Amino acid sequence: TVCLPYIVFMIVLGSWQRLRSLCSPLVVFLDRLCIAQHDPKLKEQGIMGLAAFLDISKELTILWSPRYFTRLWCSYELATYLRYQDRVRPVSLMPTSMAILIFLMGVVGAVEAVFYALLINGGIVESDRS
Repeated sequence: TVCLPYIVFMIVLGSWQRLRSLCSPLVVFLDRLCIAQHDPKLKEQGIMGLAAFLDISKELTILWSPRYFTRLWCSYELATYLRYQDRVRPVSLMPTSMAILIFLMGVVGAVEAVFYALLINGGIVESDRS
């Protein structure tokens, strides 16, 4: 039916990390979630260990907002990742505002598909079925 591609898209979108882990394990480190925010001592230990994790990282993805470089932690993270000139490693910038846009585009597309399917099944619009 018309909705099948959207259903498949939503399943892949929701389980992509698990599907990808079947091929090769992928480790993701989200500093905001993986470093304790509630305890200053634990937070300091997490920040001190950040360099070790960044040294073995293959890529750095920055969820960028206008406030990104106002936080010392974020500047430290990027500088630590780029500190070796002999290694060229990719840095990806993902504006946080794009996440909202992509989500809304998906919702609009799904609503359109359901509406179109209802129109065709209700007999309001004739399809080109042979």
